[in-house]
Amino acid sequence: MYFVDAQHRIVFWNKAAEEITGFSAQELLGKPMWEHLFLYIGSRGPEPMGLCLLQQSLREGRLLQEDLYIQHKAGYRVPVSLRVGPLRDSRGLKGAVGIFKDNSRELAHMQKLRELQERGFFDPLTQMANRQYMELNLQSRLYEKKRYGWPFGVLHVKVQRFGRIQEVFGQKVADEVVKLVARTLLFHLRPFDVAGRWAQDELVAIVVNVNEAKLKSIAQRVATLLKEPAHTGADILKVEVSVGATLALANDTVSSLVNRASKLSP
Repeated sequence: MYFVDAQHRIVFWNKAAEEITGFSAQELLGKPMWEHLFLYIGSRGPEPMGLCLLQQSLREGRLLQEDLYIQHKAGYRVPVSLRVGPLRDSRGLKGAVGIFKDNSRELAHMQKLRELQERGFFDPLTQMANRQYMELNLQSRLYEKKRYGWPFGVLHVKVQRFGRIQEVFGQKVADEVVKLVARTLLFHLRPFDVAGRWAQDELVAIVVNVNEAKLKSIAQRVATLLKEPAHTGADILKVEVSVGATLALANDTVSSLVNRASKLSP
């Protein structure tokens, strides 16, 4: 987050802004808002956008949002989502506030989705990998486990009484429940872990480079988050989800690994 005054001078630059950009508050406070700090990557390449968006927001008196890039102090570019809005007090326009967040993880996820779609490994309902992809990935991880000893674990997430949800609330609500569970799982995995839809009401995640304690911690966190009531449009449901977790063993097969995970709750 940052604030600028009516003359476009930066008067506040918080710690998160420092971390994302590499520029400290001490370097920027009192200085004009840098036009080249926020860049829009268009057909003509990088174009300055931050000051333009700020001026448009002040001129129109409304909140504006744009996906841009930050020119990091070290020289590289960081994808961000920027929102800018005017600040007013009793005497009129005081300045503007800008809020931006690092979109690196979101862009990496979108790129992964495009790759899955192109290769036919995409589940359209959950927007994640399908079973075929997960089986291939698990086979690859098991080979690495046997050859190099690289550790990994598996989470198995199942929606309980899924058939009952379909019967009482209909397929549309049942689909929303699966999507909600999938989003929760994806959000709380690390960017280099992989998750996919294993069956109609089951999800599987491959969690790499973990020990038993770390895997258990991740599984418990996901299980806790999924205990909250599910909001699916007009319906609020108490969805029960089982979360199993296990580390891979050297003699595991894909089937034995997933079956064991489905039976082991942390």
